[in-house]
Amino acid sequence: MAAAAWLVGLAIHWNNGYYNIVALVLISAAIAVGGAACFGPPSPAIESLSGKAIVAVLTAGIVIDALLIWQRIGDNRLLGVGALCLGVLGALQAFDLRSLRVPLAGVMLGLFWIVASVSIRSASTPRIDVLMFQQVGAESLLQGQNPYTPRYPNLYGADSGFYGPGVVDASNRLTVGLPYPPLSLLLSLPGYVLGGDSRYADIAAMTASAGLLLLCGPSRWTALVAVLLLLTPRVLFVIEYAWTETLFAFAFSALMFTAIRWRRTCRTRSDCSWRPSSTRCSRSRLCRCSCPTRRRAPFG
Repeated sequence: MAAAAWLVGLAIHWNNGYYNIVALVLISAAIAVGGAACFGPPSPAIESLSGKAIVAVLTAGIVIDALLIWQRIGDNRLLGVGALCLGVLGALQAFDLRSLRVPLAGVMLGLFWIVASVSIRSASTPRIDVLMFQQVGAESLLQGQNPYTPRYPNLYGADSGFYGPGVVDASNRLTVGLPYPPLSLLLSLPGYVLGGDSRYADIAAMTASAGLLLLCGPSRWTALVAVLLLLTPRVLFVIEYAWTETLFAFAFSALMFTAIRWRRTCRTRSDCSWRPSSTRCSRSRLCRCSCPTRRRAPFG
């Protein structure tokens, strides 16, 4: 699954998420790899790989991601240095850091916040409706108005063909309200309230997603996977253009973190006294399936 996610990030990097045949091939490969991981039988070749080999592959992916981010930054030296430092801090997670693993990960998360914040402040505001919807929707909500009523301008011109028939009226305004669900608006609202820009919520979402991955069980494996997520090649572009996938990543990471913590809680309660007596772990096959034997986190 880490390989599938990495391929998706590479596809976005190829042409900034726009149509491109190479990007489509990468997306197709990501779907195939993800499908095989979820529904296919275990691969003996992959299962037989040593921990050191997997760590080496993940570290190589981190280095490549950092270089790809640095490649697209342009002339901003501060961002360039920050991207390279992120790559170095991420690659350090491949070593046996012991008690230094979590503090170094915290430094990396803080540095990512700084780099992403400098990125959105130094670049011109993109002319994209996603950001406009979030900004105007947050402002409407704070003023006690319904963000789902038509109030949004058309940023692309009346004849752009970007929207379907009937969506743009004669005054070049949209006839529809906020196109995103309430949770998306509520998650982006703190960024607008605290920083005047909903994209700060996107930065927080990516930082928190990586942090939750690490907190699932601080180890070399979880740290490297968290770094891979944080250094998705076009992560700064995604944040700058306010793509809502950052919020989805946070919501999914929070869901998985909660599920993993629940399973650990179940494992620590050997008699599962909080369950009905007929479904205790020692007697219920279902509970044994949901509370597997505790295993040591792989690769330290």
